[in-house]
Amino acid sequence: MLQSLVNPSLNLPARLGMQACRGLQRQLQRKASSSSIRIHGKHRQLAVGRALSSGISTSSTSQPGLYKRPDLYQAVFSYRNFELEVKFLQASFKKHAQGSGAGLHSVLDLGCGPGEHALGLALGGVETVVGLDLSEEMLAYAADNARRRGAASQLDAGKLRFVQGDMCSFRAPNLLAGSGGFDMVTCLLGTFSHLLDNTQALQAFSCIHNALNPGGLFVLELSHPGDLFDGSLILDETRKEMWEVEKTKNGSKLLVEWGDETDNFDPVTQVIERLVCITEFKGQSGEEIVVEDHVPARQFTAQEVDLLARATGLEVVELYGDMEQGVSLTHEEAYRLFAGVRKR
Repeated sequence: MLQSLVNPSLNLPARLGMQACRGLQRQLQRKASSSSIRIHGKHRQLAVGRALSSGISTSSTSQPGLYKRPDLYQAVFSYRNFELEVKFLQASFKKHAQGSGAGLHSVLDLGCGPGEHALGLALGGVETVVGLDLSEEMLAYAADNARRRGAASQLDAGKLRFVQGDMCSFRAPNLLAGSGGFDMVTCLLGTFSHLLDNTQALQAFSCIHNALNPGGLFVLELSHPGDLFDGSLILDETRKEMWEVEKTKNGSKLLVEWGDETDNFDPVTQVIERLVCITEFKGQSGEEIVVEDHVPARQFTAQEVDLLARATGLEVVELYGDMEQGVSLTHEEAYRLFAGVRKR
């Protein structure tokens, strides 16, 4: 019997603490009631998956990793409400950025992946939006997806661009047609946790500082910091978080397995190695395609975010536990860390 809970650390697998688990469960219950996502198991708290479904065949075809399959990546995390998240970003800018009365005119989305936030901001009226990512596959998919969904004019005019680059070494003048910087920089879906040591994290924060206009806002999403302190990352437990996407755009079904008993957490580096396995069941043929990745993720605390900001001329102005203005880190529905960080 599968007993599990979705963990939405989108780019990175991170086990939820009990505080984060309770908030996430409420979110998923709301989403599952109106979507094709199904959560395995009966329990409504952190659950333990110890067996695979008997309906899964052992014969399958292996495929490249998750980040080589942008379409699959997008389907796996389709429970995110990107329309509401874009509204949260716009409201955060209005609330926290200095000089926000002039409006939000330019946004840089770091680790943009399939480009959902960048696309939403461009369609929402932001004049210049740039998505930065290392993956050529993600960037090509993001541009094609944006063109299909009504942003062809923005792409053709250079108002929406998807550019290959490293968040530890980018320079704003290379990304903008004119001089100046960005009103807002975002790094969402846990992408920042790909930076595994302090040097990389400081380099990224320094680049972000240099890219922002004075008073501009950086919005950062990470795993809930409670994950580090409830002991679950250190305990040697066989926990597996699993969920299904019952129908993708191409008619396939997905079984997502996030984590494995062999996963290792290093309490010194705060890096956890997660095995991520997605099994895709192809339509009527019943063919199974298996995609596996080992994904390392750095776990950050709120105090570390504050230190990174202070060291690079930024300041944390707000912490949220969800993409809702009224949800604090200690709120019962908190399941992530969202930091609003302003350039001094």
